[in-house]
Amino acid sequence: LSGRLSLFYDSNPLYKPNDKSLAARGNERQGLAWTYQLAAGYPLRLTPDGRVDVLYIGQQTFHDYGTSAVDFTSEGAAVQARQRVHVGRQPVILGGRYDVRTNFLRSSLFSVVNQFRLSAESSLTPRTRTRAYQRFTLRNVGPDGPDPHQTSRDGFGYGAGVVQYWYTTEFRR
Repeated sequence: LSGRLSLFYDSNPLYKPNDKSLAARGNERQGLAWTYQLAAGYPLRLTPDGRVDVLYIGQQTFHDYGTSAVDFTSEGAAVQARQRVHVGRQPVILGGRYDVRTNFLRSSLFSVVNQFRLSAESSLTPRTRTRAYQRFTLRNVGPDGPDPHQTSRDGFGYGAGVVQYWYTTEFRR
């Protein structure tokens, strides 16, 4: 069970393609959104060196000016696998995840998103952990509105990053 609350800026928040105010220049507050996500999982396979989990993912997005403006909901499922391997003497945890999500705008199907993620993590020193990841996303958005070149989000996306963790001597903080 996990939860996440985040604030992000979207430079193209056209969830309502026919709402001209969302496309208006100079109204940058339109791009701020709050998202909360809840995921619940079940381990299908557990071994000392690996695991495979299935997950249910629910997500709700609210724009900063109130929940009545956009009712954007995502529901989906994921399969996640992690396996410990050794590269030389160094243990490395390799991960893979596939998500499929259906997105709803005011209870109507809005889009289907497929996302593939790969990751690798290891401890480079005794009290650190380094995680490198990448993700590849395929989107199929529903009605593209009156101006498809501006409102359509069909296509693919790619992202990559590195996260560094440092721990105290008891590994609790």
